[in-house]
Amino acid sequence: MLEYLRAVVRVHILGLLLLIQAGSAWGQVRSDSLRNIDLDAVLVVAEPIDKAYEVLREAGRRNQPLPSFQCSTAVKSSYGGGSGLHLREALSVSLFAAPDRFSERIYLADEHQGGRSLSDGRTAEVRFSVGRDDGIVPQERGAVLGKHFFESYADGNLDLYRSSIELPRLATVPIPSPLAWDAELQYRARVVQAEAKGNAVHWTVSVAPRTASGALLRGTLVIEDSAYTVVRADLELPAQSLVRYTQVRVQQSYRFAAGRSVVSARNFELIDAAGDTARTQILHDEYDFNGQLRPKDLGLAAVAYDQKAFDASPTDWAAARKIALDPGESRHITYQDSLTLFYDSDSYKDSVDAVYNKFHWWEPLVSGVGFRSSKKGVEWFVLPVVAQMRFFGVGGYRHNLGGSFARTFPDRRRLDVEGNLDYGVVNRDVRGDLSLSYLYNPRNFGLLRVELGDNYTFVNTYEPILGTFARGNYVRKTFFQGSHRMELTNGLYLRTSFDFSRREAITGLKLEDWSNQLFGELNDPTPFRTYTIALVGADLSYTPGQRYVMKGPRKIALGSTWPTFTLQAKQGIPGLLGGMVNFTSLRLNAKDFRQSRFWGTTNWNLGVGTFLAKELDSIRFIEHRFFRGSDQLLLSNPTASMQALDSTYHTARPWAEAYFIHHFDRSLLDRVPLVRALHLVPVVGGGMLYVAEAKVFHAEVYGGLELPFRLWDQRMRVGAYRVWTDQGNPVIPGFRLKLGVDFYDSYQGRWSY
Repeated sequence: MLEYLRAVVRVHILGLLLLIQAGSAWGQVRSDSLRNIDLDAVLVVAEPIDKAYEVLREAGRRNQPLPSFQCSTAVKSSYGGGSGLHLREALSVSLFAAPDRFSERIYLADEHQGGRSLSDGRTAEVRFSVGRDDGIVPQERGAVLGKHFFESYADGNLDLYRSSIELPRLATVPIPSPLAWDAELQYRARVVQAEAKGNAVHWTVSVAPRTASGALLRGTLVIEDSAYTVVRADLELPAQSLVRYTQVRVQQSYRFAAGRSVVSARNFELIDAAGDTARTQILHDEYDFNGQLRPKDLGLAAVAYDQKAFDASPTDWAAARKIALDPGESRHITYQDSLTLFYDSDSYKDSVDAVYNKFHWWEPLVSGVGFRSSKKGVEWFVLPVVAQMRFFGVGGYRHNLGGSFARTFPDRRRLDVEGNLDYGVVNRDVRGDLSLSYLYNPRNFGLLRVELGDNYTFVNTYEPILGTFARGNYVRKTFFQGSHRMELTNGLYLRTSFDFSRREAITGLKLEDWSNQLFGELNDPTPFRTYTIALVGADLSYTPGQRYVMKGPRKIALGSTWPTFTLQAKQGIPGLLGGMVNFTSLRLNAKDFRQSRFWGTTNWNLGVGTFLAKELDSIRFIEHRFFRGSDQLLLSNPTASMQALDSTYHTARPWAEAYFIHHFDRSLLDRVPLVRALHLVPVVGGGMLYVAEAKVFHAEVYGGLELPFRLWDQRMRVGAYRVWTDQGNPVIPGFRLKLGVDFYDSYQGRWSY
C-alpha cells in the first residue's frame, strides 16, 4: 500500500511540473500573436513493475477459460531436412466441452517420412522383465510419431487463461500461468514497452521465474488494456521439465471470436539434445460457441481418425491445405508421393524382402536366420547359436532350439507362433514349449492364446531379485493352458483362462555348484507331492470413462480420471482331466493416478482377497497369494510391493494390501539457494500389508528426494529414500536406505509411479 501511495505522489508531481512548463510557454507568447500549441500525448508510468502486475492481474481476472466450443485445426509439423525431411500434416475438427473434455476428429492426415531406403530391417533388442502383472488392460502405444508431438488440440493447448497449463507430451509437470491469481508470488514481471493503439494501450510485459531455476514460463506477453486480453505471446517452456527436448519456444497470436479472446495461431520451435530443430505450426479458425457441447456429446475418443483420412490425393490436399508449404517441403512431398506407388508395388516389396532374405554365413551364429514376405504378411525366424546357449539354465547348461512364425493380415489381425526345445546336458533332460496367439479383433483387443509344454517355471514371478532366480523358486510344470481376452464395452475387459497342468518338485535334479554358492539356502528346492490341477479363471477389469485413440482398426487405451477396478476369480475343478484341487480364490483391486498443480502427483493401489475351500490347509503353496519380500538398497515398484518387508509371505487365507506414493512436483525446495538448481522433488510414500495366516501386520512410510534429468531423448529420475516402520517391525538395516529409478512415458504423459 505504501508503494502505491508513493507511486501516486510521483505521478501528481510529474503532472504538476508539466503544467508549470506549459504555463511558462504560454506566458512567453504575446497576446497579439496567439497561436495553437499542440502537445504530444504523454504516457506516464510511475512504477513499471507495479503496472506489469496490474496488467497481468486484470487479464487473468477479466478473461476466464473458454466455455464449450468447436473449431477447425490445421497442423504442419516438420523436422530434418533434404531427403531426410519428416513432414506431418493434418486437418481436423477440435471439440471442447467444459471444463476439461477435448476430442479431435481428424478428417485429413498425411505423414511424409524421409530417408526411406532398401534395408533388411534387422534390429537387435535385449529385453528382461520379471514382475507381477495383475492387469488385463492391453498396454498399447500410439503410432510412432518421431519428433512430432502434436496429435490433438490438447497436446499444444498453452492456455494462459487457465491457472495451470498442462502439456504432458512436452513437460512432466503442470506449469503455473503468469495470469494466475498467484502469479505475483512466482513470476517477476516488468513492462518493456507501452504502445498506444486507438483507444487502447498495448502493454508488452516480460515474465520470468522469481528464482533462476524455477519451472515456469519466461518470455513476453502483449496485452491490450481495453478488455485486458492477450494479443501475442512469445514464451519458452521450463527446460528442467521438458520430456525429450532441451528447449521449446511457443509463439501464439490471438483474435476475437464471438466476443471472446481465442488463439488463432501457434508456432512451436523444439530443439533436442543433438541440436536438431523441429517446428510445428498450428492454425485454429471457425470457432463456434453456440453448440453448448457437453462431455457426453463428445464421447470418450480423445482422437479419432476418419477411415479415409490417409487416402486423400495431392489434388485434395492442394484444395484443403491451410498452412502453405515451403518450396523444399513441396518438392519433398512431390518426391515422396511419386515414390508411394513404388513403395507399395510388389517389385519394391520383393526387393526389400530379397535383402532381408539373403543368406550370410554368419547369420546362424550371431544374428539368426529369417525369412519375410511382405506381400503375404509372413515372416519366420530361428534363433542364432549365441542365443541357443543357456549357461545359467536350471540344472546347468542347457541348449535351446527356438524360433517364431508370424502372419499379419491386411486388417491388422495377427497370428504368432513361438516354440522352444531345450536339452539339459547335466541332467540329460529334454524340455520345451509351444505357444499360439491370435489377435482376431484389433479394435476390441480380442486375443486368443494357447500354450502347451513341459518346462521349469517360477513358483512366484515377483520375488526379490536373488529369490527370483534361486532354484528354490522353480518347479517342473507340464501344462496345457489358454486364455481369451476381449473388451466387452469401452473400458470393460474380460479375460477367461484355463490351466491343466502337472506340478512336480525339482528335488531330484542335480543343481549347478555356482547356484548353491550364490543363492545359499534360497537354492534348496521345496519338496512337495506331485499333483495335477484343473483351474479355470475369470478376470474382469473396468475403467469408467476410459479415453482412447482410434486410428483405423486400431484402438489405443489412454486411461481415465477414474480408478481402475479389477475382480479376479479362480476355481479348481476336482476330477476334471485328473484335477486334484478344489478351491476358490477371489481378489478385488482398485488403483489410480492423480495430478494436481499445487500438490503434485499421487499413485495408489488397494487390494483385498481370500481363498474359499473346505480345507484351506490342503491348498498347495504354489497356488497361494504371494507378497514380495524387499530387496536391500533397491526400491521396488512402490505401487505393488513393500520396501521393508523382511521376507516373502504367501497365504491361502484373507489378506489386504495398500500402497501409495506422492511426488511434490513443487515444494519449498524451489526457494532454497543452490539446492533449487538441482530441481529436487520431495517424495513421500508408504504401505500396509495384512496376512491373517502368518499373523503379519506390516506398515511402513518412507520419504526421499528424486532428481529428474534427461538421458538423450528419455526423461528419467533417480531417487534416494529413507524407510520407517512401526516399533513392532523395526527396519532391517539393509532396508533403511533405498535407491530407485523411474522413466517417463511421453505418449501417456506420465511417470510409471
